[in-house]
Amino acid sequence: MSKNTDKEPRHVPPRNASWDTKPLQWKPQCQLVIPHRIIRLIMETMAALKIVLLLITNLYVLT
Repeated sequence: MSKNTDKEPRHVPPRNASWDTKPLQWKPQCQLVIPHRIIRLIMETMAALKIVLLLITNLYVLT
C-alpha cells in the first residue's frame, strides 16, 4: 500500500496531490518575487550612489 500511495501522487495527481502541489508552487513564487524586488531596489540604490560618488569626485577634481 505504501508503494501505491507513493506512485499515485507522482504519476496520477489525485485531489490531495493537486492541493499539495499548488501551495508549494505558490509559496516559492511569493518568496522569489520579494527578493527580486529587494535586489532591484538595492541595485538601483547602488547605481544612484555610484553616480553621486562620481559627481562628488568630479566636483572635487574640478575645484
